[in-house]
Amino acid sequence: MGTHMDVKFEVVDTSEVEQLLALQQAAEAGDPAAQYQNGHGVKVDKKEAARWYRQAAEQGFPHAQWNLGSLYDIGDGVPCNQ
Repeated sequence: MGTHMDVKFEVVDTSEVEQLLALQQAAEAGDPAAQYQNGHGVKVDKKEAARWYRQAAEQGFPHAQWNLGSLYDIGDGVPCNQ
């Protein structure tokens, strides 16, 4: 089971690639914890991170709401909210 900031997402004990595929599938199926993890894992593409954070945030996922707000605060991957 992988954890990050009290977020728990259970992944079958398989190879790393299979775990990432399972995470991606869960995110695309609407799992807010998986969407948050996908947003958190996007290092280079802040627009893509914002997309995943937004999906999780719209479902009331607090960590995603915070991270999305932080992106808007500094205008990283989204328009700056000033």
